[in-house]
Amino acid sequence: MSLVRTARIAGAVMLALPLLSVAASGVDLSGYQSEDGAITLKRNVAFVDPYFSTKALLLAAQQGLNVQDMTQKWVRWLLPRQLPDGRFMRYCKTTAASDWVACQDADADDAMMAMWVALLAQTTQGEMSPEIVRSIDRSLTQLESLRVAASANNPAKGTYTISATNSVALLMDNVEIYEGYRVLSRYFTAHGPAWRGQAYAVRAQAVAEAIEAVFWDPVLKRYRITTQARQADDFYPDRVAQLFPLLGDLPDIRRDRRAAYKAWLQANKQRWLMLKADYFPWGLVAIAAKRMGDNHTALCWAANAGSLRAGPRWNVLEEVEYAVLSSHVAQSVSASSTEEIIERPIC
Repeated sequence: MSLVRTARIAGAVMLALPLLSVAASGVDLSGYQSEDGAITLKRNVAFVDPYFSTKALLLAAQQGLNVQDMTQKWVRWLLPRQLPDGRFMRYCKTTAASDWVACQDADADDAMMAMWVALLAQTTQGEMSPEIVRSIDRSLTQLESLRVAASANNPAKGTYTISATNSVALLMDNVEIYEGYRVLSRYFTAHGPAWRGQAYAVRAQAVAEAIEAVFWDPVLKRYRITTQARQADDFYPDRVAQLFPLLGDLPDIRRDRRAAYKAWLQANKQRWLMLKADYFPWGLVAIAAKRMGDNHTALCWAANAGSLRAGPRWNVLEEVEYAVLSSHVAQSVSASSTEEIIERPIC
């Protein structure tokens, strides 16, 4: 493990950040991805939750890391396990030598299928194979069956529910669905057929409009996170969810994005960086900081959270977030602080 060692020079606050020892790709999934292509939720634990594995690879690809080989192996492993209706399960092994078996339903069908189609579109180079197109179509057919009809007398109309057996719609899931359709639109606009690109762009816009109509609270000036009645204000899901529109690049017409981000940090930054806000360290918040140009906050998270990498609070998504920050943010830690949103603290 290498160290970026810095000091207080000319009044500038600098960091000592232990950086991830990464492969040439920029991310090392040793202990997560097995020879057969499966990617486990936790290192060396025989349990696969495809949502986390898929979201991790999608994030890495979107952040410019070369995960093409890892993704191809993952797709080859997961594609034959897709159910005929487009959904996915979660998978276990009873022994190291046994086969993978479906052992649990997906936590959220809507988000999983959105991340799956986004990953396929994000990482396919050139023309899609018929098998990949069929997989996308199966997932989208199932996903569209979860959309609350616009004509329905339902306050959640236009949004997508969690599954066929759970009629609750969630802000975070719907942002991921918006993201999925946008990635599909970009791919098919570039590679054809053009009508698919246009159709997916229209669908993404419809999802964005439904999110604003259903989840935005004009009184509290924040997003509701669910169509269920909810009074709690926990770090997760309530506060983390407020950053998902930023992470998904949702048109945020109700808020000044920078002001909202700064207010979020002022309310949550200390406990989050101290790893006390939630059981999980929530590297996605650091990714949001990076998107806002707040590299110091992102690096503070990596410096603090790295100690958790070998423990139970870590998973494959956190590992990729850590790799993204190690690969992309460290180079700019010594840049002028004038472009940063928040005054830089000592970690």
